[in-house]
Amino acid sequence: MWYKTDLMEQILTSESAKQMIDYVSPIYGKSRIGLWLFQVIGLEIDDVKTICEDIFDQIFVDRATWGLPIWEKEYGITPLPDQTIEQRRTQILQMRIKRPLNPKRFETSTFIVQYSCFRRYRIRDGIELCDCFKLL
Repeated sequence: MWYKTDLMEQILTSESAKQMIDYVSPIYGKSRIGLWLFQVIGLEIDDVKTICEDIFDQIFVDRATWGLPIWEKEYGITPLPDQTIEQRRTQILQMRIKRPLNPKRFETSTFIVQYSCFRRYRIRDGIELCDCFKLL
């Protein structure tokens, strides 16, 4: 924030809100309602950033969590119930050495991830929302 007021420091906790306030007139720094609007919008943007980062992490086996079943399906691996996430990742990485991911297989994997994400969409109040996006 290139300018600060006591009210801004009190209300704005979202990093996105602090960035957005720099793009508007300094008069909003004194507006309680305006600052709360920036805060609420900023929190939503922060959530979207977090979700996007999480989805991006699923592309990489060594950072994947909920995407591991997709990788396992791609390589035909059936995980054992007592395996840790690290063991499952190691097993996938070993299979990748044997069977590398070429552009066609990457396209197929990307389609599977997109399909699994789109499956979670539903209609609520006339707006398409993912299960992870909740209206406040």
